[in-house]
Amino acid sequence: MLAAGCGGDEESPQAQWASEFCGALSTWKSSLTTIGTDFSGGISKDVISQKLDDAEQATNELVDDLQQIGPPETESGDEVKADLDQFADDAQSSISKIKSQANSLADASATGFLAGASAIAGEISTLLDSARTTLEQVQELDPQGELSEALQDDQTCQDLTET
Repeated sequence: MLAAGCGGDEESPQAQWASEFCGALSTWKSSLTTIGTDFSGGISKDVISQKLDDAEQATNELVDDLQQIGPPETESGDEVKADLDQFADDAQSSISKIKSQANSLADASATGFLAGASAIAGEISTLLDSARTTLEQVQELDPQGELSEALQDDQTCQDLTET
């Protein structure tokens, strides 16, 4: 503990960035997973609409978190930031698309409603997969290996790549 107070165990800027980045992704993923799996109140248009509002809020929070984190302090920091900005834009667009699909379920038959709800679940699953892909792309954009090493060493990042 004394060594930490003297700066002996200070995190590198890359390790700090990796921790913040993966923490934001993990929080978002956890929110979307809960939203997509907890149907204890049943499945209805209103329930799906509320869950998608929650998903939109979680996605907006992720976008805010990624903007606050900024680019990593690496040679490829600007490329990484551009990749994250694209991921954020894609995530927000996907949520908007999913919400539009949900709105069309009101007039669907029971069979159409279930098929639509299933399609929405698939879209959310694809969106979650894109987070893992983005993490992998960030690692690939680091030719010097500084950021890749920090991402591989961070437990939250490890958890994200394993699931």
